[in-house]
Order: sequence, then C-alpha cells, then structure tokens
Amino acid sequence: MKGSRKGKRAGAAVLAAGILLTSAIPALASTYKANQAVDTTMTFKNLSFVARQYRVGYDYQYKLLMTKNGKTSTIATRTTCAFVSNGSVLYYVKRGKSPTQDYSFKNTIYRYSVKTGKKTRLTSGKDYTVVQASKNYLYMGNDENADGVRLYAYNLKTKKKRFMRSTAGTVCVGKTRVAAGTNSGAVGNYPIYSFMLSGTGRIKMATGILLKAKGNQVYYYRYQNSGKFRVYCCDWKGKHKKAVTGWVNEIPAEYLRS
Repeated sequence: MKGSRKGKRAGAAVLAAGILLTSAIPALASTYKANQAVDTTMTFKNLSFVARQYRVGYDYQYKLLMTKNGKTSTIATRTTCAFVSNGSVLYYVKRGKSPTQDYSFKNTIYRYSVKTGKKTRLTSGKDYTVVQASKNYLYMGNDENADGVRLYAYNLKTKKKRFMRSTAGTVCVGKTRVAAGTNSGAVGNYPIYSFMLSGTGRIKMATGILLKAKGNQVYYYRYQNSGKFRVYCCDWKGKHKKAVTGWVNEIPAEYLRS
C-alpha cells in the first residue's frame, strides 16, 4: 500500500489477538461472502471459488477458479485476490496489464453469473477492488493497501457510485445498513461508521475496531495500550452499546470469523 495515515500506519498489516487486520473480513449479516486472500477457498453447496497464484515469466499473477459439482474451471486470469459472492453471482477484479508511473493499476470489476457463465463488465478505475455487496449495491473502491479502501457504494442498476469513506477497513452488510471500520493495517480505536445500503445517511456508531455483524448486532473491540482487548456490541445505529467481554489478552473465537 502506498503511504501511511498521518504517520500512524506501518506499511504492513499488524497481527493482534490472532486477527490479521486487512481490508476486509467476511460480513456474517450479509448473504454475500467476501475474500481478499490467495489460496483461501470460499464455499457454497456444491460450489467453491478460490484465487490461485501462478507465474508468468518473472511475475506472479492470480487466476480465479470455480469448482462446481466437482468440476473445476477458470473464470479469469490476471485477477486480484478480491472477490464477493452469494453463490449465484460473483463479483471479481481483473488487473490492468501494466502499472502506471505511480505503480498503480487500472483494474476492472466484473459480474459473473454462476448459472449462465455470463461475464459483465461493470466499471474500471485506479486500483479498484471489491469489498462486500447487497442486493442492489456493490461496495468497492480504490485499494490503498495499509491505508485501507477508499470506499464507494456502486449502484448496480444506475451504474453510479457514491463515496462513503476513505481508510475503510472491515465492512459488514446488514438488512438495511452497512458498517465500515476506518482502521486497516494498524491497531487503534478509530471511528466506526454506519450507512444506509445506498451509502447515504452516515452516522458514527462507535469507536474501536470492527469485528463482524450478526443479525441486529454489530461487534467491535477496543484496544488498551497495555495490550488488552474488550469486545462490545451495539445495533446498526450505534445504540444499546454494551461490553460482552472483560479486558482480555485474546479475543474469544466466537467474536471472530465463523
């Protein structure tokens, strides 16, 4: 990633309490799953997706594979590791052929139909990536590495995007709202925001590090300089906050991915 936020971010992700703080963690309240890592398989019934690394000359690239009813096929080559799917539709990113002068890439986001195999080009832009999705919106933006994602809500019907936040980290999608943390690659208590699915109606819901969402509950933790962590939950508008753990050395697995 390119640079740091006010000098507070290191260029690499930080491992804290068993969590690698990267730009996206699957949002459990959404019908969509999200992936950002190589060789990590996303599974559905009789269906799976994975990004595999392969070598082209002196360069390493990625290809997106689908295994359906036991048969594996290549959806696309020269992709990134980022993809989002609900088992019927897949959103993925195809990387530009060569970097620009500032070492960025013009990436293109595609939609793939699992049923028909049809690929539809949606939009292109500097270091574009996909983070999460809802029925009518794709949450995507510019991947700024250690500084997170410059996040937008892309309207799948109108093909227009609305800016939501810079330095977005974890993104969780619920039935009517989206939560976005603003820390990525660093441990610290940063603002967590909530939006309508369209990307409008932003409110600050909490301060800390976003973990996951389940039903009407959004889970996050706060960090002490002593190295202790405490998990909290609230609703999608930041109300009814309560601590669900004491100050602990490690975050209980039930509040992490499942």
